[in-house]
Amino acid sequence: MLSHSLTRWPRYLVVIVFTMLAGCFASGDGEDPVSDPVLTGVLLDGPTSGVSYTTESQTGTTNANGEFSYFPDETIVFSIGGLKLGQVQLVKPDPAVPRVVVTPVELTGSTDASDPKVIRLLQLLQSLDSDGDHSNGISISETTRSAAASLVINFADTNFAVNNPAFNLQSTVDNISDPDDPVPAIVSAGVALQNFSNSIQDNGLNISLTPTFQLVWADEFNAASLDTQSWNFETGYGPGDTGWGNDEWQQYTQNSENLAIVFEDGADASNGYLKISAQCPAPGVDNAACQKRDGSITSAKINTKGKHEFQFGKIEARIKVPTGKGAWPAFWSLGAGFPETPWPASGEIDFMEVFNVNNNITKDGLFTIHWEEPDGSGTRQFSTTAKSINAENFHIFEAEWNQDRIIGKIDRVEFANYPINPATQDEFLKPFYLILNLAMGGNPLPDLVPDATTPWPQEMLVDYIRVYQAVAD
Repeated sequence: MLSHSLTRWPRYLVVIVFTMLAGCFASGDGEDPVSDPVLTGVLLDGPTSGVSYTTESQTGTTNANGEFSYFPDETIVFSIGGLKLGQVQLVKPDPAVPRVVVTPVELTGSTDASDPKVIRLLQLLQSLDSDGDHSNGISISETTRSAAASLVINFADTNFAVNNPAFNLQSTVDNISDPDDPVPAIVSAGVALQNFSNSIQDNGLNISLTPTFQLVWADEFNAASLDTQSWNFETGYGPGDTGWGNDEWQQYTQNSENLAIVFEDGADASNGYLKISAQCPAPGVDNAACQKRDGSITSAKINTKGKHEFQFGKIEARIKVPTGKGAWPAFWSLGAGFPETPWPASGEIDFMEVFNVNNNITKDGLFTIHWEEPDGSGTRQFSTTAKSINAENFHIFEAEWNQDRIIGKIDRVEFANYPINPATQDEFLKPFYLILNLAMGGNPLPDLVPDATTPWPQEMLVDYIRVYQAVAD
């Protein structure tokens, strides 16, 4: 039995429990100072003391019990120097309940403790603890707050991974840790989440925060070349030279011009990307020499069939897509029974497709599932949902998939949700393998063709692919 997704417990996590205190503070804007009482809440990962907070009416630092004060409906921003942990807005409380508890999940605007930016924030706070003992809560020293003044990092940013590419947990901790504290050591993600779980339960909240997902396979593309223990090349024009059943123009190859591992900083082998390049090396005037299936256009396609196949889990990749007209990048999957089980009976899940019918920067990222009509006729059924993206940036394309449904996300935001009917969609109850490719041209849309305006080469960059599976109950 799979464990329930962490997205189901935020309503319990944001435990809106308040304490009304006697006395009234002036709001500072001329309003009646007795209209609302000041309230107390707790910043909880431990709890956490020494974190600065700012509201419309006041500033302060969380005390030894992790407490902060506020007025109803104020937005409260929490920070350590220039490192913004996040913000919340707390409504007027029910007098029958004691106090509000705010956690790093709400601070970051997430709904899931397995969200990487939540885990990074948990790791950061715990790694900065002044005594290194998380069992007695977390204390951030004044020295650390001062050292962090020059930082500009925002964990509440919905596009954190895209907009904070330089964030490095180890260097951040090293640079702002109090020299009088124990030598800083990065708390692992698993330990950080377990410590968080303990602090939640110690405060009377009967919630298990055991990670819903655990990493089972990843390719960070940091090796000198493609890992052929994990990936297979697909070459040519597809069966019958039909353009892979889609009337695509390109020939897939294994050439390094079409697929390579590249590094943003040649001196740092930890920041590699998979680059798939669609090439037309001799385009001629107005790209007239770049034609359909005549060898003039080449690209690459790889898959994990027979090497890494997955049934259910969370699958994600950080990708920057090409923008040129006619380019058709995709991160997708097929049922492991293909081709012995023909398509669409094999099933297909498309985590990301972009149909470039123009050279614009704004694109539609598509999340689609395909299956066969259960009458055995071979008729394809599909559901697709689009979300606008800026193709100048990297984006995280993600699926959460279990026996009940398939959820599509871009940059951690859900935009597609497809229930699985086991009677008619049993394709999605079996293992799948992963595929990356960059096609040029095809028949999904009439304008999906290269033309005189298409710049060459067209490139897709993949920062990583990660697969997580549910932790058993």
